[in-house]
This record gives sequence, C-alpha cells and structure tokens, in this order.
Amino acid sequence: MRNNSNDNKSNQSSGGEDHHSQESSISTPESRFNQTLRNVQGLLKGRSMPGKVLLTRRSELVDQSNTQEPALNYARSFSYNDAETSVSISKALEEAFESPSEPNTNESVNKLKISTSNVENTSKDPQKSIIGARATDSARVMNFTKVLSGTTVILEKLHELAWSGIPPYMRPDVWRLLLGYAPSNSDRREGVLRRKRLEYLDCVSQYYDIPDTERSDDEINMLRQISVDCPRTVPDVSFFQQEQVQKSLERILYTWAIPHPASGYVQGINDLVTPFLVVFLSEYLDGSVDSWSISDLSSDQISTVEADCYWCLSKLLDGMQDHYTFAQPGIQRLVFKLKELVRRIDEPVSRHVEEQGLEFLQFAFRWFNCLLIREIPFQLISRLWDTYLAEGDALPDFLVYIFASFLLTWSEELKKLDFQELVMFLQHLPTHNWTDQELEMVLSRAFMWHKGYKFYVGGRDGWVLKPSESYNHWAERNRFQVNDTLYFKYNKGSDSVLVVNKDNFFNCNTSNPIQKLDEGNSEFKFDRSGPFYFISGQDGNCANGQKLIIIVLAVRHRQTSPSAAPPQGSAPAPAPATAPSSSPLSPSHSPSTNPVTSPVPASSPPSSVGTAPTPSGDVTSPPPGSNQNSTAPKGNGAYGVTASSVLVSSVVVLVSSAFVSSFF
Repeated sequence: MRNNSNDNKSNQSSGGEDHHSQESSISTPESRFNQTLRNVQGLLKGRSMPGKVLLTRRSELVDQSNTQEPALNYARSFSYNDAETSVSISKALEEAFESPSEPNTNESVNKLKISTSNVENTSKDPQKSIIGARATDSARVMNFTKVLSGTTVILEKLHELAWSGIPPYMRPDVWRLLLGYAPSNSDRREGVLRRKRLEYLDCVSQYYDIPDTERSDDEINMLRQISVDCPRTVPDVSFFQQEQVQKSLERILYTWAIPHPASGYVQGINDLVTPFLVVFLSEYLDGSVDSWSISDLSSDQISTVEADCYWCLSKLLDGMQDHYTFAQPGIQRLVFKLKELVRRIDEPVSRHVEEQGLEFLQFAFRWFNCLLIREIPFQLISRLWDTYLAEGDALPDFLVYIFASFLLTWSEELKKLDFQELVMFLQHLPTHNWTDQELEMVLSRAFMWHKGYKFYVGGRDGWVLKPSESYNHWAERNRFQVNDTLYFKYNKGSDSVLVVNKDNFFNCNTSNPIQKLDEGNSEFKFDRSGPFYFISGQDGNCANGQKLIIIVLAVRHRQTSPSAAPPQGSAPAPAPATAPSSSPLSPSHSPSTNPVTSPVPASSPPSSVGTAPTPSGDVTSPPPGSNQNSTAPKGNGAYGVTASSVLVSSVVVLVSSAFVSSFF
C-alpha cells in the first residue's frame, strides 16, 4: 500500500509538472524570465538551498537500526553535493538571463523547476537526530559501503564522498583512511594499525612514563603547561572535565610534542585532539558525549584510542607545521590572505573593519590556531572536520575561504558596530544555537568562492557589437584578479574573440592574435596580473567598438604605518588595490579532487611575523630543543620567512598582541 501511495503521489507530481510545462509554453518569454527570477529569489530567501536527493524504493533502503551510531546529533542541511544542484540552478538562471527571448528559455525555467522540486520530493518523515539525512541517505550509505568494502580503497572517491559529511558510524574508519594513518589496502590495514599502536605505547614509555628527574627543564615546563591547559579544553562539554579524559589528553599531547621539537607544544593544539578523541571513542561508547564515562573502557581500549588520536594528530599537523613553529608564520600568512579575500568579497565590511582600527590578526588568529573549535557548538565539529580532512593537503588554503564565509555570515551586523562592539561581538559570536544547516551554508559559500569569480562579458547581451552597456564601462565597474575567468557568449561561426597585444588592440589588427577563441562559449582565465586586450575577430567590429581592455590587479605594497615601518630586509605590508566591486561568482571545481587555489594574487604578506600570541594571550616561548637562529620553515612561493626577518620585525606583531590576547 505504501509503495502504491508513493507511485500515485509521483504520478500526480509528474502530471502537475506536465500541466505547468504546458502553461509555461504559452506564456511570453518575459513572463517566463520573471518567473525564473521569482523562483530563485524564493530559494535565496530561505534558510537552505535545494539539495540533490537520490530517491530509491523502500526495499532498497538500508536498515537504519543496524547503521545508526548514537554518538552526536546531526541534522539535514546543505552540503557539497547540494552545491552541484545549486550550480545547475544558477546555470538555468544564466541561460534565461542572457537570452530571455530565445526559445530555450522555457527549457531553462523547467530545469530550474526540476531542481527545486527535489526539495519537495524529499521525504517528510523526520530523521532521527543521531544521523543527518544528508550523510545517511541510502544512496550515500551504499556509496560509502562500496568504496570501503573494496580490497583497495580509492582515496580520491573517498575524499569526494567525505566532503559532504560522513555517517557517524563510518567516521572512525574513514578519518583514518583520509589522513593516511590506515593504509588503503585492506589486507595490510589491520597489521599496520596494530604496529602503529604498539609504537605509540613505546613512545609513551620512553617520553611520558618517566620521572621528572630524567626530563630537561624545558620538558618539565612544557608538561606543566599541558597539565594546565587540559582542564580548560572544551569546558562546556562535561565529558572533558573527567580526570581520566584530561590525563589521556595530557599523555597524547606530551608524547606528540617531544619528538616534534620544531614546534613543541603550543596552546591550541590541545583543542585539535578533541575531535579525534570523540570520534574514536564512539567505537566503544554509546549515547551522547555528555553521558560518556571513559572509566567504562578497558586500559587496552583507552590505549588504542589514544594511539589513533596521536597518529591522526601527527598526520594533520604534518600539513600545517609552520602554524605552530616559532612565531607561527603559517597562521600569520593565512590571516593576511583572509584579510585580502574578505576585502575582495565584501569590500564594505573590510573597509569598516579597517576604519575602526581592528586588525584581522586580533580575532582570526584564534580561528586558525584552533580551527574554529572554540567558535561553534562542539556537536558540529565532527561534521566540519569531515570537510577539513577531505580537503587533504589543500586544507590550509581552503581554511581561508571557510573563515571568510564564517565571518561574512554576520556581514550586515559587523558594519553597524564600532571598535569596542566589534571586539565583543567577535569574542562571543552568536553560534550557540547553530545547527548543521548554518554550518553547511558556511561550507557551501566557501566552496563557491574558492576557485575565483566568473565574469560574463557584456552581461545579458554577451559578446556583441553594440551591448547595452559599453565594454569600457563594464570593465571599469568590476575588479579583476588572478584566477578570475571571463566568459564570452556569442554565435559560433559568426564571431570570435582574439587575445592580442597592445599595438594590435589599438590598431584593430586581427592578423596576429596571441590566442583565438572561436567555440561560441569561450572562457579565458587570468593567469597573471597586468593588462589583457581582447578584440572581435569579425572584420570591422573592433573598429566599431567591440573590444575590451581588462586590468588584472596585483596586491600593491605599502608600509603599515610610518611609526611601525618594517626595517630594511623585511617585506612591507601590502596595500589593497582599490577597484569597483566584483561580479557574482560560480563554483567550478570539485573541492575534494583538485587543489584549492586562492583567487587572491600571490604576493608576499607582511613578514612582520614576530612572537605570536597564544590562545591564553601569553607570548610563546621557543619550543624545547628548538634553535631560534635556525631558518624558519618556508611557506609556498613568496611566503618563505627566515628567522632573521622574523626577529627583526617581531615588534610589529607584539603591538597587536594585547588585542589578540583578549580573544582567548
């Protein structure tokens, strides 16, 4: 009866769509276009975007009683696969927007309606809060099961699936694989994990289970600092206040810090252990985290969980070690990139923050240091870390986009606050009532921003002889940077786009182009800063005005202030390039399979990377066994920083240390 009822509903829905299509076919192009706009506006007014929901027969559903793991609470919301549907919606809108009078407009509207109907077709039955519907719909569970059951796990596919959330009962195994702790070959997996866990016990006996008389003074101080920080870890979750849990954290952190003298223990690393601890304990403990008691586990089980946390923490920090080395140059580099990205995406917010005298380092330092663990409810952290780990080696750069999306969640509020109010607001962000829905929206925006902007030359007119807005005016009101893409729409065979040099541009010489684009729907990506010249390939069109100059901006450099100018030998702080606001953007690559490329042009951030503040507001001392005179780890490209430049310009960061300390 239930299947028949579903079939009837499906037929009624199909009939309704056919009837609506008939109505659309007799409507005018203008009315269809207006309807398209109303549909999209209706979606944007909601609190979530439509998702791609795979519908299956009831008989194909996985038995939820066998797959649910009562660990944390999750809810259905927008995710990476949902972003694919939003892309199809935006494409439908673009087609209608660019050619409202063409016959295919009706097809575009129908595409949009089909996409939006996914939400209406979603089952109305509430999912149990233990597992989010997005992470556990039957199709996704089967996809995860298929990937994990192979003799060799295809990691590329696993990264793609994990980006949009992992079913909690699968999360421990998937995290081990994503981090490279567990081998992808299932025949080797058990043996490797057993050996690694024994290695951890050896490290504990060698470094931790020794009397203080065998430790150096630096090691004693570090152990004391860890023992002070562990009780402060996730204070709003009662589980972490258990003495045995704090002892496990202390053992993991100290055992990790000793063989990593380049960084040693830095305040904030204690927060990074907590997601691993909760996820790996969920293999042994049922119910909510607040109801757990680690005393219910045997010593062998506790040792296994600690070992998994130790090795996964090591794998995570291997990709961002300069975040925690002396002066933490990696974090300062990313804060600089965050500031530039926010300036580009929401220039009014960036300008207001700058006018109020608030530096990004003063609030974003903690975000990068603790990876937002202190900013959002702890029950959402595991879902956030699914995306973190799915990004792999690209995670540090992708954090910039996540944090920009996070900050601009409150774009309107921020523009109304003065300095003191900004400080208080960013210290206590209103996220305590957040659910998966708000988190997924942050991730979806980050996904759409991370590749760069896509500009449609000529707007709705496309690449034509006489657009409604002149090409010069269009170019002047937009801001272009490296990695942006131009989209030229024209009739194939009747026109083309020629990339030419300056002389050929002004002479309208079409005989010797640098590059010719003639496929009808052409894209051109900026790979450098500076001028780019485009002319029409059709004879006479260039002379009649169908040509375009684009200036791709580079980050210009200036000194931060006359009183705090960096000494000779250190890179001056870059000044923002002023330009009109940029056009809408669109996502263009899979977040899990391609490296993340920042649309902000590569340039040297301020090398004023002095002694960075710690989460408690103290100035970090050199880690045990570290050499202050050695060369600091280099970042990518122009971001390499030597110890000499770090020490020379340390005073610049110390000026703002007092402000940053208030955020911890």
